[in-house]
Amino acid sequence: MNGLADALHGLSSLVALHPSTRAALIAWHDHVDGPLQPVIAAVGRRASMGADLDTSLAPLREVAGSDGDLIARVIALGSSHGGSLARSLRSVATNISARDRLAHDARAAASAGKLSMRLLACLGLGSAVLMPAWHSSSLGAVAVSAVGAALLSGIGTFWMRRLLPTAPPGDHPVAAGADLVAALVEGGIQVRQACDLALPPVTEMERAARQVRLGLSWSDALTRDARPDPCRLARALERDDVAEALRTLATVLRDERARRCEIEARRAPVLLVLPLTLCFLPAFGLIVAVPLLRGLAG
Repeated sequence: MNGLADALHGLSSLVALHPSTRAALIAWHDHVDGPLQPVIAAVGRRASMGADLDTSLAPLREVAGSDGDLIARVIALGSSHGGSLARSLRSVATNISARDRLAHDARAAASAGKLSMRLLACLGLGSAVLMPAWHSSSLGAVAVSAVGAALLSGIGTFWMRRLLPTAPPGDHPVAAGADLVAALVEGGIQVRQACDLALPPVTEMERAARQVRLGLSWSDALTRDARPDPCRLARALERDDVAEALRTLATVLRDERARRCEIEARRAPVLLVLPLTLCFLPAFGLIVAVPLLRGLAG
C-alpha cells in the first residue's frame, strides 16, 4: 500500500521515543502524510479513548489487508511479550518496500506485454476495416477470416497473460516468521517461547506447529518438513547466535525470491515471442490473406 512502509518507519521511531506503544500510536498521525493519514488518525483516536491495541489497529487492518494483520501481530507480541518492537516494525517496513519494488518491476513487464497485445489487436482491426479486399469479398470469406483470427487472438491473449510475470503476494512467510522470532529473542524471550508466539500463525508452519503440540521441539518438527525453507529455519534455530542467523536467513530468502522474480521478468519478453509467432501472426495472416485470395478468385 502506498506510504505504508514510510508510515511504519515513523512508528518505529515513535516506539523508541515514547514510554508505551499506546502513546506512540496516539502521536503517530502527526508524522504521517498522504492517503494513510486519516486511517492513522482513526487508530490514534481509538488508542486515546482506551481501546486495546487490537481494536485500535482495526482501521489499519481494514485498508492494509495482510500487511495490517502482520503489523497488528508484531505490535501485540512486542507489547505483551517484550522484544525489540521498533526493530521489528523497521523490518516489516523494509520488507514491504522490497515487495513493492518487486511488484513495480512485475507490473512494468506485464504492461509491456499488454501493450503488445493491444497494438496487435489494433493492427488487425485496422487492417480488416481499411483493406479493400474485405469490401469486395463475400460474407463467407469475411466470416471465416474473422472467426479464425478471433480464435487465434483469444488463444494468444490467454497464453501471453499466463506468461506475464506477477509479483508474489505479501512478504515471504518463512522470512517474516524468522524476523519476528529474531526480534523477540533479542528482547530477552527464550527461543522456544518466541517460536510458540510467532510461528504458528504462519501457514507454512502449520504442520510443524501440530508436531510441536505433540511434544517435539521446533527444530525437530521443522527438520521433518520436506520443504527446503522450513529445514533452513530449523538449522538457524540451532545456531548459538539465533537472532543473527534468523535475520540472515530472512534476508537470503527474500533475496532469492527477488532474483526469481527478476529472472521471470527478463524471460517474459523472450517467451512472449511464442504466442506472437504461433497465434497473432497467423491471425493477422487470416485477416489479410483469406479476403484477398477470395477477392482475386472472384
